[in-house]
Amino acid sequence: KGKTRDTSNVQKDDETVTLSVLVQADRIWVGLSRVNEFQEIPKMAAGDQDWTKFETTLKEHKASAFFADRADIEIAAESTTQSPVKYQDVIRAMDYAIKVGFIDVGLSDPAGLAARPSL
Repeated sequence: KGKTRDTSNVQKDDETVTLSVLVQADRIWVGLSRVNEFQEIPKMAAGDQDWTKFETTLKEHKASAFFADRADIEIAAESTTQSPVKYQDVIRAMDYAIKVGFIDVGLSDPAGLAARPSL
């Protein structure tokens, strides 16, 4: 069987909620699929991502009924020519996910995230 990158025709058999993280140059989005709920974590005034708030947000999701007994999360980075995402920011997001218990980290294409914010 072949695989397609076009996620518009992919059907999921269950109603499992997926935790998605989108790292952008100026913010991080944390979203829940099926619920279509998003949290925006803007950069701090010093210019670095707010990693403390990111970690707290992930901990809250890990403690929720959706993810208490799960270890999966998906992370993607979305760069533009004017605003590239630092490679280190993607790695750091993955490290924080693992630190709070999401040890099954999937790296995804931004268009393939189960929960993607509409900007």
